[in-house]
Amino acid sequence: MSLLDLKDNKPSKVKAFPAYIINIVILVLSMRSLDFLAIENVHSIFFLTPLFYWIIHKPAITPLWFIFLSGLAIDFAIDGLLGLHAFLFVTLTMILFKIRRIILSQPALYHYLMFAIIVCGFEIIRWCMASLLTWELWSLWPSLLAIVINIVAYGPILLVLKGVHRVMSGYGR
Repeated sequence: MSLLDLKDNKPSKVKAFPAYIINIVILVLSMRSLDFLAIENVHSIFFLTPLFYWIIHKPAITPLWFIFLSGLAIDFAIDGLLGLHAFLFVTLTMILFKIRRIILSQPALYHYLMFAIIVCGFEIIRWCMASLLTWELWSLWPSLLAIVINIVAYGPILLVLKGVHRVMSGYGR
C-alpha cells in the first residue's frame, strides 16, 4: 500500500469531520509562540502529535496536501523560513508511513518513546536547518524547551485524538 492508495480506505467526510476540526485547532495552537520567564519565543509544534497519531492509526485522515499546507501555514504564521516546516512534515510523513506497521505492532509505551524520538529529531533538524539557512546560530534553549513541551503535551492531545477516533469508528456514541 502506498500513500496514493489511501482513497480506498478513506472515511466519509461526515465521520471524519471531528478529526479535521481537531487537526485544525491543534494546527492553530502550533502557530503560536510561547514566552517563558527566561526564554522567549519558544515555538512548540503541537501538530506533530496528530500527525504522528493519524499517520500511524488512520493515514487517510491527513492527506499529504493538508500536511504540506499545514507546514506552510506555520511558516507564514511565525515568519519562519518558508517551506521548512512543510518539508519536514512531508518527510516525517513518508518515514512514518514506511514504519507504521512496526509501530502499530508495539505497545503504547513504545509509541510514546517513538514520538519522543521523532520530536527530538524534528527539533534538531529544524534547529540545524534554520541555523544553516540563516547563517546565524540560533539559541538552543527554545528548541530544548519545545522538545519538553511537545513530549509532555503528547498525553493530553493523544487522549483527545483517541476519543475522536472512537467517535469516528462508531464506538464513542
